[in-house]
Amino acid sequence: MPYSPGLFIRILSRNTIYFVRGKARFFRFGECDALLDCAGRTPYKGTVSKANSLPLEAYRTLADFRYAIRQYLRFSEEAAKKEGLTPRQYQAILAIKAAEDQEPLGVGDLARVLFLHPHSAVGLIDRLETAGLVSRKSMASDRRRVLLELTQRGASVLEKLVITHRRELRRVSPIFLGVIEEISSRP
Repeated sequence: MPYSPGLFIRILSRNTIYFVRGKARFFRFGECDALLDCAGRTPYKGTVSKANSLPLEAYRTLADFRYAIRQYLRFSEEAAKKEGLTPRQYQAILAIKAAEDQEPLGVGDLARVLFLHPHSAVGLIDRLETAGLVSRKSMASDRRRVLLELTQRGASVLEKLVITHRRELRRVSPIFLGVIEEISSRP
């Protein structure tokens, strides 16, 4: 649905919801940061600084930061593809591994972490299981709850990707840290 003047977005938390004429719909974090007219026009009643009150450098710094994030995400997508995974599959096996020392992730947990609907997470898990990267295990205490574990193959593929991603993060971290320092040093 294209945005049109008069529709407003209300940011509620990191997991955001926007209200369009009374209907609530999911809105991804980071695409808007205040109560704004979606057409990008007039800020709503003082919740955002007046237009042009920030120095041009503030806009450049934020643009540089978003560009650096996009570059890293592009790198991540390409690295996953080289290993035969989609970016979402990489994110899924990373989330499963990251939760390993806590309670293992279930289908609903994975859906929440990846901002997916539960039925989409089931399809993703099906594809990961078919590829031999993930296995499902029913809990003995509650057979309705299915927990996810990486297979040896999944752990091997993930380890290669994590090594590659950490190398890239070391390369780009000065860019991220410089932009964060610039943003935090100014009002």
